[in-house]
Amino acid sequence: MVALRKPAELVPRRHSPVKSELYRERCKDEDGNRYTVIVWRDYPGTSLTSYTLEDGTPVHYEDECYFVIEPTRQMLTRCDDCCAPSHGMKTTLERAFELARSGKYASLKELQRTLHAEGYQHQQLTGPALFEQLRRLMKAAKPPSDTA
Repeated sequence: MVALRKPAELVPRRHSPVKSELYRERCKDEDGNRYTVIVWRDYPGTSLTSYTLEDGTPVHYEDECYFVIEPTRQMLTRCDDCCAPSHGMKTTLERAFELARSGKYASLKELQRTLHAEGYQHQQLTGPALFEQLRRLMKAAKPPSDTA
């Protein structure tokens, strides 16, 4: 009879600890100072994320409107997101619908480029239902072509 034995040490396979940048968020503090929060994918193939300022200072995600700088506990507000209406600005979604209704855009790519150029987070526009809605609005708003 042959006895089977376990290997001395089995090392579990882990994802590479190389962080990759997902996107950046423009934020400001209560005094109006501007910051950029970088959203990182901690491990490829997972949904784990972390947040830092551009200088590497750790930031904590509070909710869809706020971040907190960890060492100082200073609150940051997102500039172009859900909190914007209280500051008189449109949300990314509101601006996307406005642009789609303008009749100036033939594709989602063009619309997303414009949003990005205006400082909006076009990454927030996701999902086939939303894309279809925007396409329909762009098509309906498109001026009739001259076929004469």
